[in-house]
Amino acid sequence: MNNAFWFCHRIHASAARLVHAAAYTVPTSIGPVDVATFGCVLLHLRDPFAALARVAPLTREAIIITEPMAGLARHVLPPAVAGVTFRALNRAAPRSWRPSLRFLPDGAAHAPMETWWGLGPTVLCRMLEVLGFGDTTVTWHRQRVGARRWLMVTVVGRKPP
Repeated sequence: MNNAFWFCHRIHASAARLVHAAAYTVPTSIGPVDVATFGCVLLHLRDPFAALARVAPLTREAIIITEPMAGLARHVLPPAVAGVTFRALNRAAPRSWRPSLRFLPDGAAHAPMETWWGLGPTVLCRMLEVLGFGDTTVTWHRQRVGARRWLMVTVVGRKPP
């Protein structure tokens, strides 16, 4: 992933800076950014809202969150929406979906070891709204991971003008 960043950085003569930091301690010294992205990261954090809250004050325009929905869709989508096309999902109002935040670790099974949360789009929209990024859009897609195609959701929260 870092190689891809540096390759694109060089090819496009980018002035963008890469900062490595823990999600809870992103340094304010990086100054304001136009867009912050969370790509399949929040599900792995003990406190996803704290990570968003740390980055929100540094972000001028938008926060983009992409999370997997594998095994979560049936808890998120209303029964009338389940099984329809991405086009229909992308037109549906997120507020009509059931809010879903699932705590995934199972102490008896000791699994999953790498994931804390299943975060549905309604919960993500509400978190962004609380942080001042209430103009949200939700889109659904499938992402290839090895031989599998995972159901994913992307939530974009924008600051109102």
